[in-house]
Amino acid sequence: MKRENAKQSQQCLQSPTRSYSLFRTPVLDITIEAERTKHAQELVRIERAHNKDLTNVVKTLTEELSQAREDVRKSLDETKSIRDWLGYETEENKETNKDRGYRHKEIRCESGKGPKARNQKVILKCSTKEDMEAIQNKMRSRKEIKVEGQSGEPLLIMKGEEGTQPTTVPPSTRTKPVSTKDS
Repeated sequence: MKRENAKQSQQCLQSPTRSYSLFRTPVLDITIEAERTKHAQELVRIERAHNKDLTNVVKTLTEELSQAREDVRKSLDETKSIRDWLGYETEENKETNKDRGYRHKEIRCESGKGPKARNQKVILKCSTKEDMEAIQNKMRSRKEIKVEGQSGEPLLIMKGEEGTQPTTVPPSTRTKPVSTKDS
């Protein structure tokens, strides 16, 4: 009898526990499902807010990038116009520098080095006829004349032997006379 009573008491205790657990399970499931839904809704809300922020950032960056491209295009146009202007302004100077270089080379080649340089013929390209006439007028009266041309560079002009053209030596190519005592 004790055994039967023990079994019955156990069954009696288990049945309310079972019924209570059966009753509790759907409530817990509903609560858990409600929490899951709540968390999912929160995640969706955060994701939407994040997408909205990203959309705003992308839109702002796109506007700034297009503004930067426009500024670069304007800067490039300004740079090209400045280069064109500088090219136009310096083109004549480049030409005169080239001419000076050729004249300098020509004078060096034709004048040589040493005492013969005074008697050799050197071609002078004057920029204006007035400069040439001034040089010729001064040469008639002196053997060595310092003349300043239109470029502002002083020229030393020496008379050579009779029947030859005068020699013109720019200051950059002048050399000291070489003594000829040995010959």
